[in-house]
Amino acid sequence: MINRTVVVLVGLLGAVGCEARHQRTTFFGLESGDAARVVYVMDRSGSMTDSVDFVNHELKGSIGSLPEQAEFTVIFYSSGPPFALTERSARGEVPRTVEAYKAPGLFRASDRNKRMAFDFIDLVVPQGGTEPEGAVRLAFSLEPDVIYLFTDGEFARSLVELVKLLNPEGKVVVHTISYAYVMSEEVKKTIASQNGGQYRFVTGDEVDAFFRNRAGGGK
Repeated sequence: MINRTVVVLVGLLGAVGCEARHQRTTFFGLESGDAARVVYVMDRSGSMTDSVDFVNHELKGSIGSLPEQAEFTVIFYSSGPPFALTERSARGEVPRTVEAYKAPGLFRASDRNKRMAFDFIDLVVPQGGTEPEGAVRLAFSLEPDVIYLFTDGEFARSLVELVKLLNPEGKVVVHTISYAYVMSEEVKKTIASQNGGQYRFVTGDEVDAFFRNRAGGGK
């Protein structure tokens, strides 16, 4: 049986262009392996405001390195309904309502769709609190192989049980990424370990290094 991996993203590091098709796809250093269907679940709460450039850079880099035969999508969450990638949302035409995001599909990782995802990512404005449950449910409904789950906030213990309910046979791999603040680390580690994934903590020093490099003219 093929192992299915779901990647929930809580942060994005290092942008790689669409030409980087033959590299191993990683997000914050966590590999997606041979996954054909990848979902990024990203925190867009208000506390992300000062570091959104850093996270978006990493997210775009990960998407840019996906092989063309793979499929992917990006789902942002905060308070209220999740905000998912669609043709219209990438153009800023869709209001952020539950109805608008009931059944978004996955997109083939073509150069055109990667650019569409980059446009969508650039439109997202951090606001609200950290409420990942709706986005996690939406991610699993897309039957991914890997989910990257990213946050700079705190996860309730109930999220462990929700993921177990949605992934009873462990077919989807879930990586968890915690950014800048060490909160509910046991919950994030448990989600990853129970679902074939890994946990990664991204430090403030890594963020500072990114901005220093950019200020100095680095790529």
